[in-house]
Amino acid sequence: MLGLEMATVTAYMNFCQKTHRATVTMRDDGDFDVVIETDCEFVEEYAKALTKITMEDLVDNRTSSITDPEKLKLIMGPCLAPNAVYNAGWLEAGMFSKSLARKVKQNVVSFENL
Repeated sequence: MLGLEMATVTAYMNFCQKTHRATVTMRDDGDFDVVIETDCEFVEEYAKALTKITMEDLVDNRTSSITDPEKLKLIMGPCLAPNAVYNAGWLEAGMFSKSLARKVKQNVVSFENL
């Protein structure tokens, strides 16, 4: 089985000075448990609503519970918390290489030409 450990991705939102840590762990049934630790009250509500995802949630963003508008109702569009869940899920599912993730360490959103 691919996800024996777990995958954790941290999103640092410098605009609002909040941090979101998403941990995804594969279950024996092939679904994934999701735990989000955050210091943001809005993402806390999202975390309560998103405790389990499926492979389909990881591969079809049109129907994914990760981006379900009802779960995201308190979160602003630029928030990286859902992206942290996607990235942790892809790592845990083996769709991203954990060794490459260790090597590159982070992806960055950069604000240019302001």
